[in-house]
Amino acid sequence: MTRPDTRVVFGTDIDCGMCAITINTLTTGHRIAGRHNHFWRQHMQVQRLALKLSMAFAVTAALVATGSPASAAVNDDDNVTTWDYNKMCQAGRLDFVDYGEGAPGGGMNDDYFVVRDTCANGDGVLARVYVNGVLAGTRYNGGGNGSSIIWDPAQVYANDVVEMRICGAMGPNDTSGYSCVPKVFRSVDG
Repeated sequence: MTRPDTRVVFGTDIDCGMCAITINTLTTGHRIAGRHNHFWRQHMQVQRLALKLSMAFAVTAALVATGSPASAAVNDDDNVTTWDYNKMCQAGRLDFVDYGEGAPGGGMNDDYFVVRDTCANGDGVLARVYVNGVLAGTRYNGGGNGSSIIWDPAQVYANDVVEMRICGAMGPNDTSGYSCVPKVFRSVDG
């Protein structure tokens, strides 16, 4: 069996159907020393993907290692409402704000509550907060419909169990309130 002639001129392209071979020989009489471009392209694509993935992993690891600010952590915002069935309106709402604007001029703040009076029924609202079963504080809002009070009774940490209660109240001396609605949640990140 005779071998086909493999002598070619330097720089000649040969198309083999599935691949393109570029001839790298400088002298005639040497065998074709080429490479299959489609295999090379696939190899390079895998190398580029590996590089991109390693860079993404490095950035992620750096963020985890340095810690992230509260603003980038899990958002634990929550709220609870109470209703005035005589006036047919939401009487009040207690919001837990995990991270937000806070009191005017106070800048960004971590973990606070907002006591809102949301009904023109002539009564105020009473809020209570418990952290891990211990009363952290009670706050009355008698400012009228649309008023809100920013309140920071306790620092909430990761895995703390927070119970919020909002009640209607007939004045600042009404320490028990009426139509109280509780809500309990576990803080993810504090």
